[in-house]
Amino acid sequence: AEIYFSDNRVNFKIDNFVLYSNLIEGEFFKYEQILPNQCDITVITDTKAMTDSILRSSLVITSDIKSPLKLDITKEGIFMQSSTKHGKAQDMLNCEVNGGPLSIGFNHKFLIDALRSCDTDKIKLEFTSALNPLVIKSIDKEDFIYLILPRRVLTYPFSFAYSTMSAIYLLIPGYLFKYDSMISFASFLDISRSFARVNSVLP
Repeated sequence: AEIYFSDNRVNFKIDNFVLYSNLIEGEFFKYEQILPNQCDITVITDTKAMTDSILRSSLVITSDIKSPLKLDITKEGIFMQSSTKHGKAQDMLNCEVNGGPLSIGFNHKFLIDALRSCDTDKIKLEFTSALNPLVIKSIDKEDFIYLILPRRVLTYPFSFAYSTMSAIYLLIPGYLFKYDSMISFASFLDISRSFARVNSVLP
């Protein structure tokens, strides 16, 4: 294969095929700046065991109600639980924990994606607080690192408001981080009404 660069394009030539792509302007996102410099809690666990535990404890989370998966980290391990209008699900993961305790919430699909991307039997989880990102590292491979931002944990029925309001914020640029840092049911109702009015005047 041959690779050619121009000012704003890269070309890949493989035999009789040529593939080109436009280059992204600007500086690549400096992800190192948001990586925590230190962690207060470390967890070492089996990758498959944690994946299975997440799947069991998130059975009641559906596409229409994206309630966060709550992780309660103690010396005994990680207790995972979710609660929606469909019911409750929970599971206990026995693992090696240093530090804690800590209660934190995540989108369970992001956790599953991270674990399935890590081609190793054991992983290391690094926590700082309920508001700071989770860093996932491979025990065997130094070049693997995965960053996941937490979600605010609310109990049903407020988890429904959280899920619905999240979808609305995704459609209104610039409000996602404000939503993550300040949540109220009254705000959710106000935004819902405003969004409905906008929809009613759009063609």
